Amino acid sequence: MKLEDVPAENAADRMETMVSNAKAAGSKVVILIHGYGSAGRGGATREAVRRRLARLLSERRVRTVIFGEDFGPSSDEAIRLASDHPALLAPHVFGAGNEGVTIIRL
Repeated sequence: MKLEDVPAENAADRMETMVSNAKAAGSKVVILIHGYGSAGRGGATREAVRRRLARLLSERRVRTVIFGEDFGPSSDEAIRLASDHPALLAPHVFGAGNEGVTIIRL
């Protein structure tokens, strides 16, 4: 299911459920593809998901949230996360600068 196919707050609800399910299943990291938006300034889904992730982070329900545009060699947290999970070093993830993606350590 694509998050951009549903209204923004519904997408945030579904994202939260997917993150909870991934955590319960023992996953350590989630690469969330929420899209950037078509208006050229970031879409409603992206913003709603980011707000919800900030809440999950403050509630300590997730350990780390790194936005795709920050997930690269200039971020110490991204380097630590990628060293723990080498699959994240794939060029389409690490250093790709994709604002439509967020990496979450559960």
